[in-house]
Amino acid sequence: MDSMPAVLGSNTLAELRDTISCPLDRLAAGLGAANAGAYFLLDGCFYDDTRAAGPEDCSELVAKWAAAAGIVAPRTLHHVAQMHPAPQQQQQQQQQQQQQQGQPQGQQQQGQQQGQQQQGQQQGQQAAAAAAASAGPAPQQQQQRHMQATRVADLCLQVSNRPMGLYSHQGCCEHQLQVADVRLLHASDPLNRAAYPRSIRRASLARRYSCGLCRKIGALTLLLHHPEAPESVVVLCGRCEALFDVGRYPGSKKIVLGEG
Repeated sequence: MDSMPAVLGSNTLAELRDTISCPLDRLAAGLGAANAGAYFLLDGCFYDDTRAAGPEDCSELVAKWAAAAGIVAPRTLHHVAQMHPAPQQQQQQQQQQQQQQGQPQGQQQQGQQQGQQQQGQQQGQQAAAAAAASAGPAPQQQQQRHMQATRVADLCLQVSNRPMGLYSHQGCCEHQLQVADVRLLHASDPLNRAAYPRSIRRASLARRYSCGLCRKIGALTLLLHHPEAPESVVVLCGRCEALFDVGRYPGSKKIVLGEG
């Protein structure tokens, strides 16, 4: 797990996206090919970053390809809500029962019949929902929304021991997402909303990539098109990076991927 950010329910997906650090963003910016578009894929729905004026919805091509191929991302959690009535529905049922208890006998009988009909309908709906759940979630049409307008609290997420979502950016880089924990704020947590999203743990960049030359130390620099390098594109540690002078070759370039 490269990083673990902590977010509030009021944080948007765009705020979460801004905390995700990937060396490819620095590489694309260094090459002048940065793409501001990105999307999350969570519970069968695409959430696009449309804050920049230039890029279009990155998920549009994926959604069209999936529709043409008959592929629909399953929604794993929406059917669970159908099996459990919302609190408002429970309150309405209780109010109807209280009204029936205060009615005359004739009206009570009618109310009982209506209540039995409603109960039968509810049982039928619950049975249908249970059957759908046992058979697996029914295919849903792909949905597309804006991540800057979607709060974390608006999502239907599942705590699991494996990735349940996807983050895609720069057109070709994908990161798997996993919800590790959901809890209330503790006294030891920062109470200022501006402190969130905050990084609880982030793996050092030097631990992700080893030097392409010495193979011993973590790499922090990308060397491009240097004739003395073993490859046209190679990642280097600080010691090996000092061995290559890009000033002698106009086509060569160094890009710092990040800090150790």
